[in-house]
Amino acid sequence: MKCPNCGFEDHLDEEVKFCQECGIYLINNCSNDQCETNNNDEKFSLPNNAKFCPYCGSISTFNEEGYFNKE
Repeated sequence: MKCPNCGFEDHLDEEVKFCQECGIYLINNCSNDQCETNNNDEKFSLPNNAKFCPYCGSISTFNEEGYFNKE
C-alpha cells in the first residue's frame, strides 16, 4: 500500500492502519456518516483510489483531505 500523503510504500504489511513514515490514517472511508458503509460497528473501507463513495456518492475521506490533488 502506498501512502497517499507521503508516498511511503514499505509498510510492515497490508493490515497496517497508519503510515509508519508520516502517521496518517491509511484507510479511505465514505465521509457521509449516514452511508450504509458507516452504519455498523466497523466501517467498510473504500478502495484507496476511490474519490467518491460508490454506495451514496459522497466524497471519500482521501479526496476530502486533498490526497488526489497531490498527483
